[in-house]
Amino acid sequence: MTSQNQNVAQGESRSAQPKKYTSLRVEVRDHIGYIFLDQGEQNAFTDVSLAEIVVAHDEMENDPEVWGVIFTSASPAFFSSGLEPGFMLHLDREGKLDMFRQLFAATRRIYAFAKPELTLITGHAFAAGSVLAMATDWRFMAEGKARMSFPEVMLGISMPEAMIRMIAAQAGQHNIATLVQTGDAFKADECLRLGIVNQLVPQAELLATGEKFMRRLFQKPLAGVRAVKRNLRRENLTFFDADPSLDAFADLMGENFEEALRSGVEGRRPRFMNP
Repeated sequence: MTSQNQNVAQGESRSAQPKKYTSLRVEVRDHIGYIFLDQGEQNAFTDVSLAEIVVAHDEMENDPEVWGVIFTSASPAFFSSGLEPGFMLHLDREGKLDMFRQLFAATRRIYAFAKPELTLITGHAFAAGSVLAMATDWRFMAEGKARMSFPEVMLGISMPEAMIRMIAAQAGQHNIATLVQTGDAFKADECLRLGIVNQLVPQAELLATGEKFMRRLFQKPLAGVRAVKRNLRRENLTFFDADPSLDAFADLMGENFEEALRSGVEGRRPRFMNP
């Protein structure tokens, strides 16, 4: 058990339907809901883990004892490395498209979550991991060597426009090309400068800092906090429901996309074909 897990385990807590989860650990304590990604060191996503993330948010939203949520990882090395490349590689074309549809739906679910939500980024957050983190209200990141990236362009695909708008709303339009058009990975201090995280915290203090932030938030009228969140996100949520870029998504899943998956499985640099 990691030090973060031990901190949450102290005191009385209850699990939210634990038998439903194989890739998450979900708890409620002192009005804070905890969603821990807990599927190995890298927390790579499959169809099951994405579905469980949606279920966990549904339950947290419907639980009157939950006033706010901390979304984090049981792994100190990774928040999430993104979609599991081996799992993706063995899917047929329609299966791969279904995975992206499911990722899009999970992102929208988190983005529409009615209560305040804070992501604690314990380690690296790549691709789908970074996207889901950006769907929450705030992100605190562990100081050190961890990085964040939005490398969809390195897969030969484009992030859907709704997700780009979601990130731009928090990082600023002036930073969006740097974040999503280069595929680069950014160090923690760069993430802070680019506006994709709100605070850097020593890893050993990350959970305690997040809990302190939530408890301070709970001293405010939460109805107002939730109303501001709705108003901030209403326009982008409407766009999520009618994103025209999704129609062309399948056309981008060519040989470079397959090569990116193969290289991830084989642990080597991809060899892309241009133009």
